[in-house]
Amino acid sequence: MKMNKKFNLLFAIFCYMAIILVDGSVEASAAESFIQGSGYEQGNYDLEAIQPTAFNWTRQSRFSGSEAFDMKWSFKTEGRVRSSPAIAADGTIYVGSDDGHLYALTASGEQKWKFAINGSDFGNPGIYLSPSIGADGTIYVGGDDSYLYAIHPDGTLKWDLKIGSLVFVSPSPAIGADGTIYVATEDGTFHAISDDGDTGREKWSYKISAFWPMIKSSPVIAADGKIYVGDFEGILYAFEPEQDADDVKPKWIFETKTGSAIRATPAIGDDGTIYLGSEDGNLYVLDSSGQLQWRFDAKDPISSTPVSVLTVRSI
Repeated sequence: MKMNKKFNLLFAIFCYMAIILVDGSVEASAAESFIQGSGYEQGNYDLEAIQPTAFNWTRQSRFSGSEAFDMKWSFKTEGRVRSSPAIAADGTIYVGSDDGHLYALTASGEQKWKFAINGSDFGNPGIYLSPSIGADGTIYVGGDDSYLYAIHPDGTLKWDLKIGSLVFVSPSPAIGADGTIYVATEDGTFHAISDDGDTGREKWSYKISAFWPMIKSSPVIAADGKIYVGDFEGILYAFEPEQDADDVKPKWIFETKTGSAIRATPAIGDDGTIYLGSEDGNLYVLDSSGQLQWRFDAKDPISSTPVSVLTVRSI
């Protein structure tokens, strides 16, 4: 019996650690549209873009990688680059910098334009999160000046919206099927923003009530439209997309075993199963109603998102 349990434990570890090899071994064709992730609602992204959002847990590219691994070019900004770029259908690369600019680069590394954010109440402005590209090519990005920006592909401002706190903790804004932009801010507020063309409008927001109300992970959207986001006190929130703006409530919440921070964005399986890592060292597996199915103790903090998901029976 002990040997059987030990084997099951090792098998689960193997499945979790080898996930990259499972999905990453499939070479994708350049003719295919962008695929966000297994079980994930595509949302209103530019699906012809090479990488319209940094959050893609299958890590599958539409293109074959380089065989030579020689550096083709480099581009230096005036600050640190802390996040992944987004890449448009025409090969334009969008990347933010600590210097307070969003840069647009050609596929050969030449600067097309740079966009300056308004500035920060805390000194030098900075863009710490990855941009996302909407279906019409609009680039959405937030900065530590408390604004969410919508920028045209030519580098001109479409609109900006002050949403109350620093926007630098989420890896990338999530875009729903109807074009709603979901983004979290450091003060523990989760925002649903509508792109109304010339303006951005807050549809609803939810302020976490906690001793340490911070959100350090990006929201993720399931195939049924529910949005999931975790906070710094180990709570995962599930929201329906349609809310009464005066009375926003989570559909359900799940509290981790120890209340340790959730820094990693959950992954969602084909059947709606939610895979959630926590700084308490546990991988939690929930069904779509928020009920715990099983958990795995990795012994050390989990601060990254599972690359893909496999169906693994309880240990």
